[in-house]
Amino acid sequence: MPNNQQTDEASATASALERAQELGEQLESQAENMFSKASHTADQMVSSAGRRLEAMAEGIRQHAPAEGALSNASRQLASTLDSSGRYLEEHGVTGLADEVTEVIRRNPIPAIFVALGVGFVLARATTDRSH
Repeated sequence: MPNNQQTDEASATASALERAQELGEQLESQAENMFSKASHTADQMVSSAGRRLEAMAEGIRQHAPAEGALSNASRQLASTLDSSGRYLEEHGVTGLADEVTEVIRRNPIPAIFVALGVGFVLARATTDRSH
């Protein structure tokens, strides 16, 4: 009888492990699907921002004066907005993340100072200063 009970326990354990593995695979698949959808949505938003920058550049070009210092500044601004918009459309979130990673890798110390500065500004902006 103990032999039969051990066999039943081993079978139940194997069955539970199999179900846990299946559940883990399902959760992994769902997480990948959610990440893929979120990434796609973020790419669409960044691409849309790129198109808006390009539209702003076109508007600046259309309304800029024909001559003078303001004309030169307007053309430079429009050119910068246009190239930034194209970059965002072409590279999306992944391109931005790769670029930031590469900048941090090439310049780790300045990146730390920038991160500290951003953290300080965020802390100041979100802290209640009424005390």
